Amino acid sequence: MNRRRHVVLFFSFAFVWLVALVAVSLLFSRSLERANSVGAVSSGLLYGVVFVALQSLLEEVVFRGAYFYIKRRASFESRRFKILYIVISSLLFSVFHIFNSEVQNNTFVFVLLLDYFLIGALFSYVDIRLGSLAPSYGIHFINNIYTFFVVTSKNSSSPFKSVFHLTIAEDDVLFVLTSLVIEFALTIGLTEFIKRRTSKDKVC
Repeated sequence: MNRRRHVVLFFSFAFVWLVALVAVSLLFSRSLERANSVGAVSSGLLYGVVFVALQSLLEEVVFRGAYFYIKRRASFESRRFKILYIVISSLLFSVFHIFNSEVQNNTFVFVLLLDYFLIGALFSYVDIRLGSLAPSYGIHFINNIYTFFVVTSKNSSSPFKSVFHLTIAEDDVLFVLTSLVIEFALTIGLTEFIKRRTSKDKVC
């Protein structure tokens, strides 16, 4: 796969995820309260972008990159292997986030862990489907930029200031379900669109 396609995938999925985040924020706008001025937030933006770029890339390489390494070494192509990898990597991804303060300070921890597991499964599915780490990296990057600097929970482990705080609990079932439905619908929709376009180009 050429470098240009990786770049296109990165920005395509980053944009779609941003649309999903804005949609969720608008739906739950009554649960947002102003936390900081844009000026106060922008003062740490450059450092934050670099931090998020490296942090997101590291997580993607660790949790999703192993699939491509194993596939290249052992030539695994079976559906069973793909499903098993998605489940295991998503479990590790969710367990890793137990240490986040927003998880530890919520009553229903399992709701947030399930949320992380499903998001991790979505990331792995998209990467495997399109044969690239770029989609999940784009999503992860824009998600963390948005949740660090635009909207975050009061219990967030983020070291950066955000413009708004989310007053609704992050383990609120309605909030989690709404977020997942929007994010999954847009992400899977884009994935299948790109996959079909790629398949048609190969046929032609």
